[in-house]
Amino acid sequence: MKRLAIFLILLFNFGSTAYANRASDIEDILTLINTGKANQAFNDALLLVADNEGDIEFDYAFALAAHASKRFHQAIFAFERVVKNRPRWLTARYALAISYFSAGNINAAELELRQIQTLSSKQDFPNLQNYLHAIEEIRKNSEGQFQHHIELGFGSDSN
Repeated sequence: MKRLAIFLILLFNFGSTAYANRASDIEDILTLINTGKANQAFNDALLLVADNEGDIEFDYAFALAAHASKRFHQAIFAFERVVKNRPRWLTARYALAISYFSAGNINAAELELRQIQTLSSKQDFPNLQNYLHAIEEIRKNSEGQFQHHIELGFGSDSN
């Protein structure tokens, strides 16, 4: 019984230390992003992925670092994990939509933005309409045009 109590105390202390370290790591990543050091933030976060991937707060910070350093596909994977675990976290869903948009996946971006639009007010995400308008413009500009051209010719050859 005494061994079990010691084990639980050690486990609790280790767990709280690990949580404090993870929180400090996340804070460091966010600070680097906010000071314009996105590549360093991403590289630092990348070193921590193996131990922290799946933790919602870490995944969110990792995704922000990936997006800020223009690694949109890696940002998308991390944001998708966050949104899967917390589907009503609209800020994460919005960040996912912007990453989709930045990666050129306008259909997925529009889907996410429309969901956010139905679940929030305009004041919560003031740039949402700008992204939807940009998606419309991209679609308008990418619609193909067909031009028909018919040519008739007659000729003769004396050989």
